[in-house]
Amino acid sequence: MKINVKVITPLKSFVIVPYIKDGLWGGELWLTLSVVEFVLNGKKYSIPAGFITDFGSIPRVGRMTIDRMGKAAIGFVIHDWLREEDEAQQPVSTKVADLALYEIGRQYGEGRYTMNKVYYALRMFGWTAAVGENEYGKVDIEVIKYICHSNRLKLAPPS
Repeated sequence: MKINVKVITPLKSFVIVPYIKDGLWGGELWLTLSVVEFVLNGKKYSIPAGFITDFGSIPRVGRMTIDRMGKAAIGFVIHDWLREEDEAQQPVSTKVADLALYEIGRQYGEGRYTMNKVYYALRMFGWTAAVGENEYGKVDIEVIKYICHSNRLKLAPPS
């Protein structure tokens, strides 16, 4: 299966911060402060600021050898968004989302061997990282504005 994916959002405008819940950061979840736009198989998608991600629903065993915060980081965010818990909101199949992550990683300079490990880890064990258990979801826009203001960041306008 061949897919065509291109990230529109410039990497330098991709802003994330740790997702703080009840005053604590659990070390897993991150909050996007910028809109992430991409085209997948000719259709444009937009991930709103305020999306919560874990940078890859890869089982802990695989995380020892895969750098989720490396060159393919934006691809992991897109993958997580494509695989949201609400099946009615999922625009593509799991396989297409996994292939999109592979292609984005390669486009951003991640090696073929590394992206093959990511892809096959997701294909074989991705089901074990259930989205609902990671507390994904949307965040109140006022929280995002506060974080941006506190860190002197400019909030990206919605597209």
